[in-house]
Amino acid sequence: MGFTSLGGAFAKPVSITKIINEKTALDIIASIPNLNNFRLKTIVANNDMWVAKINVQGNEYAIFLSHYTGTRGLISLTDSDNKKNQYVFKIPETLYAPYRSADKESQDAFSQSIAATAKSDNELTENEAVKLANKYVNDSASTNINRFKFKAKNGDSYNLMTDIKKGSNGSPDVATYATVQLTDNNNVHITAGVWTSTMSSHAPFYDKIVPR
Repeated sequence: MGFTSLGGAFAKPVSITKIINEKTALDIIASIPNLNNFRLKTIVANNDMWVAKINVQGNEYAIFLSHYTGTRGLISLTDSDNKKNQYVFKIPETLYAPYRSADKESQDAFSQSIAATAKSDNELTENEAVKLANKYVNDSASTNINRFKFKAKNGDSYNLMTDIKKGSNGSPDVATYATVQLTDNNNVHITAGVWTSTMSSHAPFYDKIVPR
């Protein structure tokens, strides 16, 4: 039997104590390199693991067998000097098959949860949109403008606008508008322009993709 180091993160799988019995657990322990001539002291099913204590030529070992993912199991080995090692063993397909469906459902739910968390962490918020518009548009405009405020959300875009400055002597009301939209996890697309009460369309004076 071949063994390799293992790393990664997965949903909690079906317990190894459900998949393999005590005899199979002992066969797996016997296949560990240099441990084939062991003397068994104890072996018990402890929560989701098989836990064994063995003696090999006077050396004591604690061994934990657990289910890692799919047909892969994990051996955690600790010797009398508290030196630790981890290895992978292959679970026979015939023993794992009855639990494959349950494991898949658990892993799918775990993956969806991770994806939802990542999306939530990267989502553009109203406060961040306002902060970014004020940072970039104010720095780039030819004249100083009032601070942007949230107006509405349209799909995945935030619509912002400064306070409206009332016109006098027949001049129109004036404000500055901006839209902020997430382009990827690290950048946003910002457009900004001048709004007046007499214009039906407003060409932007600022149109850039900038870092968050």
